[in-house]
Amino acid sequence: RGADLRGANMRLTNLSRSLLIGTDLSNADLSHANLRVTNLRWATLSGASLIRADLSGAMLSGANLTGVTATNLRSCPRTLPSGWVCENNSLIQR
Repeated sequence: RGADLRGANMRLTNLSRSLLIGTDLSNADLSHANLRVTNLRWATLSGASLIRADLSGAMLSGANLTGVTATNLRSCPRTLPSGWVCENNSLIQR
C-alpha cells in the first residue's frame, strides 16, 4: 500500500519518474503537475484535479479515477485503467 496523500495540494509539483504505486491521492490538487513517466498503478485518484497536468508516459493501469477532473492535459498517459480513454487531452470514462 502506498502513501496517504488525500487532499494534498500538489499543484505545480514535479513528480516526474516517481513511484506512487497504490498511493491515495483522492481529492488531491495535481493541476499543472509534472507526472511524466510516473508510476501511478493502483493509485486512488478519485476526486483529484489533474487539469493541465503532464501525464506523458505515466502509468495509470488499475488506478481509481472515479470523479477525477483531467482536462487540458499537456499529454496523455501511456496506460489507463480499463474503461478509460484519453481523447483531446482529457481523460474520459467509457
